[in-house]
Amino acid sequence: MDKIKLYILLLLAFTIVTFAQEEDEEIFLQSYTPSVLFHKGEFELKIFNNLYTQTSFFDDGANKIETGNRNNYFTGIFSFLYGINSSLNIGLEFWLKAASNKPAESSPFEIFNFEQSNNARTVLSHIGPKIKFLPFSGTKSFLDEVSLQTTLFIPVASNLEGSAGSPFVEFDSFVWLNQFFYDNRLNDDFSLFLEFDTWVRINKEFNGSNYYDFPLKAFLSYYPSEKLTLYAMHEISTRFYRGGNSYYFHLGGGLKYQLFDFLELEALATTFYLGKNSGAGNTLNIGFRFIN
Repeated sequence: MDKIKLYILLLLAFTIVTFAQEEDEEIFLQSYTPSVLFHKGEFELKIFNNLYTQTSFFDDGANKIETGNRNNYFTGIFSFLYGINSSLNIGLEFWLKAASNKPAESSPFEIFNFEQSNNARTVLSHIGPKIKFLPFSGTKSFLDEVSLQTTLFIPVASNLEGSAGSPFVEFDSFVWLNQFFYDNRLNDDFSLFLEFDTWVRINKEFNGSNYYDFPLKAFLSYYPSEKLTLYAMHEISTRFYRGGNSYYFHLGGGLKYQLFDFLELEALATTFYLGKNSGAGNTLNIGFRFIN
């Protein structure tokens, strides 16, 4: 639990630092899409909380199978990104993970009790450095607008995959995540954002139990005002691993609202509506983004 307390203290510390900026500094967060790099001295603090819950899964034949119980997974993502210059940003990210196995009729929000028992646990699972840059600048094409963020996560908790007396919370692996971002402002009211990721999970025992994920996401955003963004998202992802493969289709909708010049609130709800060897659950997400 000491690592969890450290996580909370760091969140509070960075929040206080961020709110201490000059209030008359006007930042329109709609301009700071995920593909945009920060200029020298600018920084972003992002806190994103994801709750996934399922009572069914998709089997090897893409059939939806009821499990008879409820599996809940919470991920608290803390991300910090700092602008070295407009072509290079560096940062740090870590994950707080919680999992619980409960009866099907139970509430998914019980996971926020953060129990430590045979059916529930909470850990600080991974931490890692990240860099963000423009890999294709100078091509005089749309590729000039593509940015790449690459992060290497190191597992910092033991027994992440669980055992008979401890539930699974995350793969017990090093994670190399590459995220390619591209967005296009279609007109004054709409924009299209695309993200392609590569997830390489390398088992820390180096025994070949590795996972390779390739999700592709599309977001269509609508701007009813300068402070409000409404968006729809769709994701398709495939996974390859020793002895098999899986996939899922993921659909959702959300909003972003600029509470202050420097603070944005995001809320998102999604569902996994089709898949193979994957979960058939739903997510609720809430996040905060601070920019200085």
